[in-house]
Amino acid sequence: MDQSTLLTELLETGIVSADTHRRMSQAGANWIWNQTERRALITQFSWVDVKYYGGAESELPGYKYSSLSTESGSTSTNVAASHVSAYGSILQSQTRGIRA
Repeated sequence: MDQSTLLTELLETGIVSADTHRRMSQAGANWIWNQTERRALITQFSWVDVKYYGGAESELPGYKYSSLSTESGSTSTNVAASHVSAYGSILQSQTRGIRA
């Protein structure tokens, strides 16, 4: 997806440049395994790659973000349930972070 930063960055970063564009690619997948009527395993993955080009490209470095989550749940009765979940993500950018 290719968008002008006049639309995308005003609320996200506050940087507005008429000659700068954001190119975003994204993908996602999920998998649900119903082991029984009362037990299921759910796994989800998402990936985003954002790049900028144009006049304000140096102020908007772009990034890659990936996340993975999994959850296992079971229902033993009509009122009792248990769930266990795990989540992980990674953010990659060429810009160094700011230490507070």
